[in-house]
Amino acid sequence: MEVAELLAIKESIAVINQLAFGKVIIEGDAAAVINSILSEKEDNSDVRVLVDEVRAERRKLEGASLVWTKRSNNKPWLLELRARRQGDRTGGGGRKETEGG
Repeated sequence: MEVAELLAIKESIAVINQLAFGKVIIEGDAAAVINSILSEKEDNSDVRVLVDEVRAERRKLEGASLVWTKRSNNKPWLLELRARRQGDRTGGGGRKETEGG
């Protein structure tokens, strides 16, 4: 199971809670991770504690959906949003924009 994807979803949920967004769709491109979070079955993988944490945080969200999407459709909007909120104008792409060019 992909730990990075689990952590990204957990962080997304934290930001959604912090910003008090209403109805949202959380997309992920790792089908096994999405299925594990959505499943009611007990997770017996090495990352079961993290899966349980994500499930618990997700239950706190009202009107939030978690869906699988193709990697080509998955957009890194959270990085861009975080950069804007922190005043960093890299837009998550790593290259800093300068005024006037």
